[in-house]
Amino acid sequence: MENVHRIEVGIANNSHLQHAIQEDLEIQTIGHIESVKVYTIEGGELTPDELTFLAKEVFSDQIIERFTIDSPLIPPFSGAIVEIGYKPGVTDNVGITAVQAIRDALNRGVEAVYSSDQYIFHNCSCKTAEKIVTSLLANS
Repeated sequence: MENVHRIEVGIANNSHLQHAIQEDLEIQTIGHIESVKVYTIEGGELTPDELTFLAKEVFSDQIIERFTIDSPLIPPFSGAIVEIGYKPGVTDNVGITAVQAIRDALNRGVEAVYSSDQYIFHNCSCKTAEKIVTSLLANS
């Protein structure tokens, strides 16, 4: 899909989630957890320069975050990555706000923006990651 782009922004250590996993699920084996915010932009025929501008100026804090455009932010590692987004029909307020922010920043619109969150579980099996997701992070 030529006119769809992903901006991944992060990385933040997620100690609150790690604490909840240890306390609520009694899982002690995960090395550490990181979070990445993902913006999937549909439409608008954005140029590479416009995407870079949006990633730097609209979606990230350059002092504490880094970003990638159309490539994974997380390098290969041992563990599991889970990405959680909204189901169709559920209001994505971050996505709606991102559409307006792009319109304000570029003086033109895009079709849609879908937000999602990636959770990077270091030293974690896929089975354990699935248990964490179904128990703590996502609705069925």
